[in-house]
Amino acid sequence: MKIAVLCENAPSSPEFEAEHGLSFYVETPTRRFLFDFGATSVFLRNAERLGVDVSAVDAAFLSHGHRDHGGGLATFFEKNRVAPVYASEKALQSYYSLRPSGEYADIGVRVAPENEARIVRTPTGGTFALDAETILFSDAPSDPPEFRSEGNATLFERFELAPSNGAGKRQEKSVSDGKDSENGEDKKAGERRQLPLFAPKTANLPHNADFNNERVFEYRPDRFLHEQHLIATTETGRKILFVGCAHRGIVSAMTRATEILGAAPDVAIGGFHLSIPSRGVPISERTLDAIAERLRAWPTQYFTGHCSGRVAFERVRRTLGARIAYFASGTCFEI
Repeated sequence: MKIAVLCENAPSSPEFEAEHGLSFYVETPTRRFLFDFGATSVFLRNAERLGVDVSAVDAAFLSHGHRDHGGGLATFFEKNRVAPVYASEKALQSYYSLRPSGEYADIGVRVAPENEARIVRTPTGGTFALDAETILFSDAPSDPPEFRSEGNATLFERFELAPSNGAGKRQEKSVSDGKDSENGEDKKAGERRQLPLFAPKTANLPHNADFNNERVFEYRPDRFLHEQHLIATTETGRKILFVGCAHRGIVSAMTRATEILGAAPDVAIGGFHLSIPSRGVPISERTLDAIAERLRAWPTQYFTGHCSGRVAFERVRRTLGARIAYFASGTCFEI
């Protein structure tokens, strides 16, 4: 299996471009695919520098619905006219990042209507096998607290609150299929919130609610139901785990992959979310050390970059040593 890093936060040499994003090209004797697309068209220009023909890719995968992984989709569709893109059924909804200014910036992925038919929507909360050598899974639970990345604290979903219920109160909006919010999630009993219909913005509203043309929205922590991981098999039978950002946790992703395979993957590659990208700092040393100790228990080789961050990587390498390496735009592996 050949793996080329088409996009990452830093270049491996001056000839390659970089951006805050992630994209891999993967080639086996039977399949050529992309895993993520970066934020723009950087992945395509780096592919051309590496001699990778994106038009010949026969499948592509979107790890989750954030623009730094799916912003290059439009470029991919222009260059490649036939390959399906496998994405979670929730990946093309709206997701938000809380900026230091207090603004909730939309970081969701958009697909033009003419390309909708190219999207294969994979189920949430389960596994999806393309064939015996390629398995997608989205049922890794969130990491337990000791492994949980603080880097997720600025990431949100948005829910619309409905107009008055007739008693001068706002309720969370229900749509016709019996689900709530623009993200279409079932609500559990007792979770509805009632808010004053004509209250001023500062009165009795959630701290993160806002008004938009008389519509009221509430922002809640992203549950990452749109995230999926990929297990691919090399020609020699080695199992490779690809993750985009591992928002639900790299420990959780590794645990679930091990359950699926009956043994730990031979290699895990991707962003492990060991930093807080919006602030440019690593997560706590205590959490980093706990994650590193747990990763060491598996006989896996790790390759990371993007949302892991160099500072956090150096801390984790104290525990994992040569079993973890950092990649950059233009880096190539043969596994």
